[in-house]
Amino acid sequence: MHSEASDSDIATVHTLYNRFKEATSPTNSFNITLNLDTDQVRGFLFKIKAALAWPKVVTAMAPPSGNSPAPTVSATSGNVVVNFGLTQVGNHSFRDVVLENPSQQDVFYQLAPMTVYPNGPRMANLLPRTSFSQDEAAAVAAGQGAEDNLEESVQPPSPQLHQQQNFTQGPHVTVETFRVTSVVDAATKQPLKSFGDDVEAKHGSPVHPETKVFVLKSGQSSKVRIRFRPSADDFYRQALFVRNNLTGLELVELTAKGVYGELRFGTTSTMAAVTTGKMGSAAPTLKFEVKEKHLKDCKRECFMALNAY
Repeated sequence: MHSEASDSDIATVHTLYNRFKEATSPTNSFNITLNLDTDQVRGFLFKIKAALAWPKVVTAMAPPSGNSPAPTVSATSGNVVVNFGLTQVGNHSFRDVVLENPSQQDVFYQLAPMTVYPNGPRMANLLPRTSFSQDEAAAVAAGQGAEDNLEESVQPPSPQLHQQQNFTQGPHVTVETFRVTSVVDAATKQPLKSFGDDVEAKHGSPVHPETKVFVLKSGQSSKVRIRFRPSADDFYRQALFVRNNLTGLELVELTAKGVYGELRFGTTSTMAAVTTGKMGSAAPTLKFEVKEKHLKDCKRECFMALNAY
C-alpha cells in the first residue's frame, strides 16, 4: 500500500469524528413531538426522544453461520476483538466477523491486514475511541457528560495506552499469519461486488493483492472469514484495518495463541515432575499387555501372505 495511505486515513477519521462531536455538542439527544392521524383517532400528539450515534461498520454480532463465536468489544480501545484461541503450530483455524452498511448510500470497503498497512501498529493507537461502555453510552444518551466523553476520545493516547495496545511483530508474523480468505453476503452467502479495476490506470498502482475490496448497499451485511496460521509457539496480537468511505477507518483486533501439541501419560505427580524438569531420565513409561490371543490374527495374516506367493 502507498506509504501515505495511513496518514491520510487517520486525518480523515479525526475530521469526520470532530464533525460528529460538533454536531452533538452540547448534547447528542433531542425531543420531538409527533402528530398521529388514523381512521379512528386524529390529532394524537406524543413525544419521543432521539439520539445521534456515531455509525459503525464493524459489528460485534455473532456470524450467521453459528460456527464462529461472537466477537467481543475491548474495554480499553473500544475496538471489536476476534479471539482465535489456541491453534497448533502448522495447523490453522477460522473465525468470522460481520461488517455492515448502516447508511442509506453505498459504502466501499478495503480490508488491509496490519502486515501490509503502512505503520500499522503506530496508526492503530492513533484512532479515536468511538465506542463506549454501557455506562458511558447511557450517559451520552442522557446528555450527561457527552462533551467530556467525546473530548477525551480524540485526545492522543497516553503512554500507558500505547503499552496496553502493543501488537505482535517479528519474523514469525507474516501475511500468512492472519489472512482474509473470503468475503460474502451475510444473508445469501454470494460473493460481493468488487471494485478497483481502474485504480492502476488512475493512480499508477493497482489495489494491493493482500487486501480485499468490495461494496455494500444500504442495509447490507457481509461475512468476512479470517484464517489464523501460527508458525511459532507464541501469543499473537494483530489487527485488520477496515478502510471505508463512511467512518474513514475502523479496526478489528485479532488475538490468538500458537501452541505445540503434546501427548503425555502418567500420574499427577509424574506429570508435575516432567513439567518442572525434575523427572530426569526416569520419564513415565507407557506399557501394554500383549497376550498370545492378541497375536493370533497377526499369524493368520502372515500365513495367508506367504501362501499368496
